[in-house]
This record gives sequence, C-alpha cells and structure tokens, in this order.
Amino acid sequence: MTVVLPQTQGKRVKSIAFNMLFIDKSPLSGPGYYAVQTFYEMAALVAKRDDISLTAFVQRSAVFHFPTSCHHLLHVVDDIPGGRIARVFWEQVRLPFITREVRIDLLFSPGFVSPFWGSRYFVACIHDMYYAVIPGLIDTWQRRYWKTFIPLTVRRCQRLIAVSTQTASDLVRVLPPAKGKVRVTKLASRLSPSLEIADPTVAQPYILMVANLTANKNVETILRALKIINRRGHELRMVHVGRDPDNRLAESPVVALGKVSDEVLSGLYCNALAVVNASLYEGFGMPAVEAQAMGAPLISSNHPALLEAAGADGALFYDPRDSEQLAAHIISLLVNPNLRSSLRERGMQNAATMSWTKVAQQTLSVFDEVLT
Repeated sequence: MTVVLPQTQGKRVKSIAFNMLFIDKSPLSGPGYYAVQTFYEMAALVAKRDDISLTAFVQRSAVFHFPTSCHHLLHVVDDIPGGRIARVFWEQVRLPFITREVRIDLLFSPGFVSPFWGSRYFVACIHDMYYAVIPGLIDTWQRRYWKTFIPLTVRRCQRLIAVSTQTASDLVRVLPPAKGKVRVTKLASRLSPSLEIADPTVAQPYILMVANLTANKNVETILRALKIINRRGHELRMVHVGRDPDNRLAESPVVALGKVSDEVLSGLYCNALAVVNASLYEGFGMPAVEAQAMGAPLISSNHPALLEAAGADGALFYDPRDSEQLAAHIISLLVNPNLRSSLRERGMQNAATMSWTKVAQQTLSVFDEVLT
C-alpha cells in the first residue's frame, strides 16, 4: 500500500505517521490499546483539518485491532517473521526507508522505542521506566532492550509523551537529556458503563485483581491479606483476571479466569466488593481507572502514579508491602455499605475527567508543537 499525501493550495500537507509495528495478532497490551485508541480518536480530529494527514504502519495480522472506519488510513506491511528481534531490526532498518519514501514529516512511536532516522521529526511515548526503577523485577532480555533503546530514543526525539507526572519525573531523573522534551498525557478507561455487561457467575463477595502477574504486581500482599481476613471470620474470595506466566497462584484458592471478554470483565467490576491493586511500580495503572469507570470501589497501592491516576480521594490507599493495612481496608468495605457507596461515587467522578478524545487532543497538540 502506498500512502498518497494530499495537497492544499499548492503546499504539501504535513504528514504524521504512527509506528504500530509492535502490535501483532496477540491480545492488545496496555500500550497497544493506547496506540489503537489514540489513533482512532486522532483520525476524527485530523479529518476536520486540511493542514495535516495521518497514517499508521501496521502488520497485516494486526489490522483487525483497528476499527474499520480507520482501515483506509493504514499502511499495511506483511507480517514480520522471526519474533521480537526480527521486528526490532525491521523497525530500525526497513521502516525508515519506507517513511523516507512516502515523505513522513513526523513519526510517532507509541510503544516506547522510536526508529532513529527516516523522518524529519520524532515523538515517542514512554509508558514507564521499569527497567531503571525496578530492574530486578524485569525480564533480562526486556531490561537489556529498554536499557539500550530508550536512552537512544530520548536523545533522538524532539518530544516525549509520558502517561503520568510520576513517569515523566522518573524519565528525566534517569535520563537527563529528556528534560524539556516531556509532555504528560494521562490515559483513560478502556471500558464504560454503556458497554454490555455479562454475568460473571462468580459467587459474591469477592475482591478482584486485574493484571498480568509480573513481579511488580505484588500479588503476594493480596494473598496474605486474604488469609488475614478469612482468619478473622469473614468469608471472602479473590478473583484474578489476566495471565499468570510464573504460576504465582498455583497453590492459592484464587478463582483464576485468565483472559476474559470486555463484557465479562465489566460484569466482574460491577459486582466486586472492591478492585485491589498492589503494584510496587506503575507507569499509570489503567485497571484502576477501569474499576472506577465501572463503579467498583478501588483499593490501591500508594505508588505515586496510582495516586495520580485514581485521584486523591478516589480510592483507599495503602502501603503495598502492608498486608494488615490492606486487610483492614477490605474489611471496612465488607462491613460499611455507606463507605462502599461513597468510594464508588468518588471513583466514577474521577474516571469521568479522563477520555480518549482528550488523550488524542493532547497528543495532537504535541505534534503541532513539533511541526510549527
């Protein structure tokens, strides 16, 4: 597919492209959902302007992730064989030739790492600084990849987008060349109360954890709190949604559902006593905002990014290493329906301040800042 750049009064329209090659046929990760949703919302904004054009470089097997209304904007390439290493090579070597050929003015990489040539301007989104802040909890290959390519991306890009003020602070602290380049764009919920809700068929009461269980998610604190609660005579179960690659829940009584549909997930949120986040580190924490949007009381780690995402009074916060404090918060919701109602209302108010339209508007403003 060849991108045809429109003309306006004899002048070439400035062209913006999203580098979406990190997305494949697998279920969307947080960064993947961010990239697709931001592109979709931005397409509507760009359609009202005559000074810029928009496209996205996408692997053929990933096209189904995009709404059909955006398909005419996609520059589809054949699937990249050979796994992650081959994709990185393709992104750094082959993609720049294509972007130069079709005369891309600004290349946006929403998945941490940018190519280093092939366009006049570069912008990237850095979702977190896991590799530098909690290196011992990150897969070795992933840590080495980020440690090599994120500093190079910071130096190459004219602007960087961070998904929270805390991530922006970590980025500048670890990589001083980022100073002056970072703009913060908070994310929004993937789900909304208007979504069809499926009956999760899980007996109540239960607490819900939504996360792929990497080490930083700190599920052990929740399991210890659950034991404390049950020892004190309260019957409560825990439901987990997400992958468990290291079998952290193998010997626990948790109801592990793995990957579920958005409809089932919405039902789980709506019927939960509380959603619990125990993360030791987050870049933003989208499940926290999802919980609030769906009206679930939220109990959250007091990591700064989660305080920022959930709002100062949008959750019950606790030290993520303190199982006793977490147990006390959960019991307070079990015995106090007024607290549950109040927390639900405050959470929904906080989630309502965020939207993907706002994300796209703020991101487009960053592009305009670079292009003008």
